[in-house]
Amino acid sequence: MKIQRKHLVLASLVLALSAAVYINWQLSSNADTTKAKELGKATYVNSNISATVDEVSEFTSRLTKDQQNYFSNARLKRDKTGDEVKSIALEALSSVENDDDMKEEALAQLALVEEQLMNQVSVENTLIAKGFSDCVCSISDTSVTVVVPESEMGNNSPLIIKDVVTDVTNIPFENINIVTV
Repeated sequence: MKIQRKHLVLASLVLALSAAVYINWQLSSNADTTKAKELGKATYVNSNISATVDEVSEFTSRLTKDQQNYFSNARLKRDKTGDEVKSIALEALSSVENDDDMKEEALAQLALVEEQLMNQVSVENTLIAKGFSDCVCSISDTSVTVVVPESEMGNNSPLIIKDVVTDVTNIPFENINIVTV
C-alpha cells in the first residue's frame, strides 16, 4: 500500500512540474512567434505622406495599450498556472499520511515551485526599478525567458537584464532568453 502512495505522490508532483514547464514553454513560444511574424515585413517610405501629432500620439497610445495587455495577460496566465501547480502539490502532500520521506519530498517540490515564483517576481521588480516600464519573467529549471517592451531595449539592456537574472537565479548567461514585444 505504501508503494502505491509513493507512486501517486510522485506522479502528481511530476504532473505539476510538467504543467509548469509546459506553460513556461507556451508563454515563451507565443512571444517568439510574435517577433517572427515581423521579421520579413516590408515597409515603404513615401516622403509626400506626413502624420499629424494627434495621429502619432494615437498610434503610440495604441501600442502602449497592446503592450500593457500582453504583459498583464502573460502575468495572469503565469500566476494561474502557479496556483494550479501549488494546489496539485498540496493535494499530493495531503494524500500522504504516514510516510515521512514522501512528505519531505513533496515539501521540497513545493518549495522549489514557490522559489521559482518568488524569483520571477523579484526579477520583474528589479528590472522595473532599473528603468523598464514593464516586463514578464518566466523561470524553468534550466532557463529563464524575460519579455520586455521593444521600445525600451538599448545597447546595455541585454546586459542589465542578464545581470539581474543571474543575480537572482544563478542561471548562466547563455540560458537567459530575452524577447521583445
